[in-house]
Amino acid sequence: MIKLLHTADLHLGARFPSLGEREGARQAAFFKTFEHLLTTAIKCEVDLMVIAGDLFDRPRPDASVVGQVQAGLQRLAERGITPVLLPGTHDSVVPGDSVYRRSEFPGAIVLDRPTVEEPVRITIRGEDVFLYGFAYRSFLSERGLDSMVRRPEDGIHIGLLHGSQQGRHEWDCRKKDLPFTLAELKSWGLDYVALGHYHQFELLQEGGRIYACYPGAPEGKRFGENGPRYCAMVNVSSGNVSLEQATANALAVLEFAGRPDVPVAAGSPRPLLRAFSGARLVHGESGLGAASLPAPRGRPRDVHAVDLLIETVSASPGQITLVATGPLTNIALAVCRYPQLVSQVADFVIMGGSATRGNVPPAAEFNIACAPEAAAIVFSAGWGVSMAGLNVTRQARAGRAVQERMAGLGRLGAALDRAVMSHIASATIGSLLQRMPRQRMVTTVVRKLTPERSDPNPPIWSAQSQ
Repeated sequence: MIKLLHTADLHLGARFPSLGEREGARQAAFFKTFEHLLTTAIKCEVDLMVIAGDLFDRPRPDASVVGQVQAGLQRLAERGITPVLLPGTHDSVVPGDSVYRRSEFPGAIVLDRPTVEEPVRITIRGEDVFLYGFAYRSFLSERGLDSMVRRPEDGIHIGLLHGSQQGRHEWDCRKKDLPFTLAELKSWGLDYVALGHYHQFELLQEGGRIYACYPGAPEGKRFGENGPRYCAMVNVSSGNVSLEQATANALAVLEFAGRPDVPVAAGSPRPLLRAFSGARLVHGESGLGAASLPAPRGRPRDVHAVDLLIETVSASPGQITLVATGPLTNIALAVCRYPQLVSQVADFVIMGGSATRGNVPPAAEFNIACAPEAAAIVFSAGWGVSMAGLNVTRQARAGRAVQERMAGLGRLGAALDRAVMSHIASATIGSLLQRMPRQRMVTTVVRKLTPERSDPNPPIWSAQSQ
């Protein structure tokens, strides 16, 4: 997984002659916001700080402005954070003495070519990351948008674009520089596109998937740009359903079922001793199959799932049946931290294991194979484990009696019934997997937050790409 802070349209060095003697204070406020962004990037331990155009308000900013920016970006580089800069419309590279032509930004990647001849390739914790972006130059960039198309190399592919999406809220009130459509952006096949130019925060998503985001200007420049200002914190992870995605799924399902009162807490992001292995080919890109639910309004509890589990069981000993439907990492951690858990639950039921064949290698079931060390701790903890193994779940049938019970669950039951009927009308899972292309799945999670803080649990928008 890579983590990036995405911002744009900082307009450092902007002039405000109408403010008279207060112009200096207004300019200082813009640099204070820049410092807040740097601090947020450092506190959140991001891998990249992406600035999608108009870092400067003019192509020839004063030397003092450039010096402050160079010093700030150097702070990031010294902490292992790579700044990625894209020239915009205000700080265009067209003039021969443009700031990006005459100044160096040590440690930063500057995407200043007129088209993407080849994306910039970097490696973050063993993961190849490809960066796409171009600095617009009229006729030299005529095929600039076409050059953003994803290259075939395996890895995470991130785009930067300073342009105007047709039909959005600011289309009619802002210059239509480098216009593009959502259809064009989708056709590039990138995992995330960091946008700049529009000054209000806006996600570009369709069918439950996030394609891009305008973070908006982090400091209002014009009348009407008052109120909260934001940047975007973006996680892009390949190969599994991320912890953020799983947490958002739990919140969304509970809200859909009419039970937003049930507490949700994020647990461990990976097994005890190994990397996480996902099951996207079975559960789909989101982890919820073909279901498309609204983004959750609620937020997870500000506590680890292990602590919430211990707190809940210890408060009602003998009354709670613990049910685990995935890998057993959090249960194992809870048992190690609070051994009394074993005697305080009313019953412990898992969906996992198998008394016959497996489904990952032939001899192992996914939930156990994902975290075998945790399973060993749980099974040897000295309590009774009611195991609904793979050999049992494959015998479960959603017949008429089950469908009638579903009908009593309101809209959740209706949705489950539609899913059952859809599955009956489709091919079996086995034949479906044979036909599915073996694609790399990528999860994109975007957090909207103010630069002044680094809230670890801000509102979440989440979706996937492939």
